[in-house]
Amino acid sequence: MKGPSLFGSRAEPHASSFSRRTLAALSFVLCLGAFLTPSVVSRSTVLAQSEEGVVIVLNARNPTQALSASEASKIFLGQTAFWHGVVPVKVMLRPDGSLAAKMFYESVLKQTPQAFRKHWDELQLSGRGVAPKAFGGAEEMAAAIAAAPGGIGFALSSEIWKVQNKGIKVINIR
Repeated sequence: MKGPSLFGSRAEPHASSFSRRTLAALSFVLCLGAFLTPSVVSRSTVLAQSEEGVVIVLNARNPTQALSASEASKIFLGQTAFWHGVVPVKVMLRPDGSLAAKMFYESVLKQTPQAFRKHWDELQLSGRGVAPKAFGGAEEMAAAIAAAPGGIGFALSSEIWKVQNKGIKVINIR
């Protein structure tokens, strides 16, 4: 007879069946964990992202140092057309489905992306404005803002700090 193994010995049927039951239970738990892990990770990721803030991205030559939510709202809704009465405002957006856009529309504009689009569609149809262009990522938007003297956009604070563009500056919404 061979000595005991990790799974019990052949001479001890109870130990062997106990080990099989333990292995089956362990396998079940591991399989269950594999199915649950993505939802747990995505929930915690969403919670971490929702705690970060949205920041305003400006052309570096813009002397503005701070914007209130009300001032930002007027700019992004086309109600403020010039910076300090001189330089035309050039609004740049992120795609409606991005986390940055969702957070910005909800926290600053207090409306849905659909309501924002409808607002700009009405302005365009009446000849009172041109809808802002959406840029895919923070880096692409930052490059466009750097190239436009009146450029303004928004991004998540975590993503804009990764952008290496000297032609922009970042300010918080107060």
